[in-house]
Amino acid sequence: MMGLLVRTVKSSIRNQATYLRFFMDSNIKPEYSTQIQFQMACTGRKWCDFVSYDPHFTRQSSHLRMRIKRVHPNKKQNEKINKAVETFLAEIEEKVKQILVKAA
Repeated sequence: MMGLLVRTVKSSIRNQATYLRFFMDSNIKPEYSTQIQFQMACTGRKWCDFVSYDPHFTRQSSHLRMRIKRVHPNKKQNEKINKAVETFLAEIEEKVKQILVKAA
C-alpha cells in the first residue's frame, strides 16, 4: 500500500524559491511532514510519495517541474501524533460528559 501527497507551487518568486530549495535539498516543510506521517498512521501505509510540482518552468528546464521524495514512517513523530490524538479524544470525551450532565 502506498500514499501520495501533491503540492503545486503558486505563481510567485517566494514560492518558486521555496520549491527550488526543496528541489535541491529534499527537505519537506514540517507541516507537510506531520501531514504525511498522520496520513500513513491513519491508513497503515508503508510509505508516501511527496510530490512537489511547479508548472512555471519552461520547456528548456521542464525536468525541474517535478520532484518526488519517498517518505517512510517516523516512529518518534508517530509517537507524538498518537499522544496528541489520545489527548484530543480524552478532551472530547470530557466535553461529551459535561454536555450530558447539563442535558439531564
